[in-house]
Amino acid sequence: MQKIIVKDFSCIKSATLAVAPLTLVIGPQASGKSVLSKLIYFCTSIISDYDRLVVEDSLSFEALERRIGSQFIEWFPISAWGSKRFSINFQLGEFELIIARISKSERVRVKFCEQFVSFYKNSHEQFLAAIKKAEVKAAAKADLYDFELMWRLRQSAIQNLRKWLGRDLVENQLFVPAGRSFFTSVGKALVAFEHSGILDPVTLEFGRRFSAIRERYIRRMPGLDVSESSLAGILFSEILGGHLKTEGGKEYVQTADGRLIPFSALSSGQQELLPLAVAIRAMLPTGVPRQTGAVSGGVALRRTIYIEEPEAHLFPRAQNKLVEILAALVARRRFNNLLLTTHSPYVLAKFNNLIKAGSLARTGKTGSNAAIAQIVPETSWVPSKSVNAYAIIDGHLTDIMDESGLIAADYLDDVSGDIAREFSQLLSIEVAR
Repeated sequence: MQKIIVKDFSCIKSATLAVAPLTLVIGPQASGKSVLSKLIYFCTSIISDYDRLVVEDSLSFEALERRIGSQFIEWFPISAWGSKRFSINFQLGEFELIIARISKSERVRVKFCEQFVSFYKNSHEQFLAAIKKAEVKAAAKADLYDFELMWRLRQSAIQNLRKWLGRDLVENQLFVPAGRSFFTSVGKALVAFEHSGILDPVTLEFGRRFSAIRERYIRRMPGLDVSESSLAGILFSEILGGHLKTEGGKEYVQTADGRLIPFSALSSGQQELLPLAVAIRAMLPTGVPRQTGAVSGGVALRRTIYIEEPEAHLFPRAQNKLVEILAALVARRRFNNLLLTTHSPYVLAKFNNLIKAGSLARTGKTGSNAAIAQIVPETSWVPSKSVNAYAIIDGHLTDIMDESGLIAADYLDDVSGDIAREFSQLLSIEVAR
């Protein structure tokens, strides 16, 4: 399990968050939702990028500590830290990392658990010896050493991680940031922003991933299931309002009536949704049977997907459909973790319905599932034990799941109650006239 404990960092006074198959974080703007999700992504990347760090970059343990410290400052600028001495404790199974501010300076201390220190140093020495041996052999033959060796060593590094962390290992991550409409309009010109410093590392990484996924998706479109009843069909035809099409080297969204709309002319909602829709399409389950996630060498790979503000610029009915599709990512793929940050109590209320449907299906009588499916698609039923939900209130992260496994009704009522109270007060004035 991914778990993070944060104290006095940026706008976060205290937070303890455990990542479940579905994790929901709600809070007002600038409350720390994005900071929390990016901290988890950053810390997890040390493990998900482990094979590259130890083999390809061939970092010694001391160099790794320096790399993590400098990258932390790049990802989280010093000016945004605040004035206090913060601490960040991250856990992934037996892996543990602590990042703490040194007094009130502009430096951080990076400390790994002893198990990881030993694991990393042994792996680095082993792989370094193998590379040197290959280089000596290649020099004797006046030839380049076998570059396939690097691939084999990286695979070996991954296998060693699997043995150590087991089912806790997260091998792949995808972070879908807010403001993703930028990538709809910028298209293939992303390379111009690579070293500009305009985009933060997480956003830039998503841009690269989106560009690659989009190219692959468009090439494979003729063979994909985009029937109106499929999840992909609903995602594109009902929510996005059309399907992707290339013509004359240009990219369009083709609507149901045949119009071709250039990406640059899409509505604000479509521009915000397109990168998310393409990323989701690449991860959607393709059949009715439950999937166990991507498989490598017969081993199911765990993946964590982070999505900021999935509801951005969407009409409530479209939000409703999108939440059902997002739920399918975890409901039908056991090894997907989905962490969503949102401003919208409507999104939480919809997820509550999906959790309730999952609970009824598990405990209901034979035949009742068909009735439930008439209300909520079976592909989106979510078991309550798979959900964690939190709210950020005055800088503190609060668990808002109740004893029944639902998102606490009093919290949802409290979030939306202000509007209802205003209306009631206005009615009182009307009646008093």
